[in-house]
Amino acid sequence: MRRLLLAALVAALGCSRAGGGVPDAGAADAAAADAPAADAAPAVDAPPPADAPPADAAPDDAAAPDDAGCDGWTTLQRLTPLELHDLLATTDPILINVHIPLAGDIPGTDAELAYNDVAAIEAFIGPDRCADVVLYCLSGPMSVAAGQTLIDHGYRRVRDLLGGLNAWAAAGYSVQH
Repeated sequence: MRRLLLAALVAALGCSRAGGGVPDAGAADAAAADAPAADAAPAVDAPPPADAPPADAAPDDAAAPDDAGCDGWTTLQRLTPLELHDLLATTDPILINVHIPLAGDIPGTDAELAYNDVAAIEAFIGPDRCADVVLYCLSGPMSVAAGQTLIDHGYRRVRDLLGGLNAWAAAGYSVQH
């Protein structure tokens, strides 16, 4: 940076390395006034174009994956029946049964929505991409499909029950019919 400033100053003053014209003091003062100071604040960026959206505008894609402050993940998290049982004992995630046809519920289930009706699942969850969501089905594939779609749409705290309702019951936990 110093070399660039020095080169610009030398050029402005009319000096050269080989020759040696000595500029008058007035020219040196003018060149120094035009040169940026080393401790000067950086130049302000040009204003955005008139047709640019405001800086605080929501992105066009409502499923933007980068929600500020969301401490989630970008892959579907798989819970064992024990992990889900412990989670339900300590927190209150949105628990959704996505199996079709309905084959029973884990006590405390918030909704029964078809795995392939992701719009309904998103409407139930709401716009909070950091909402804590747990999906389950009878054996796993339907909740994986729905969960991965939610992740793809920008939700960042989505989990499913590994092995589904079958694994939940096999672990000795109750199922409501």
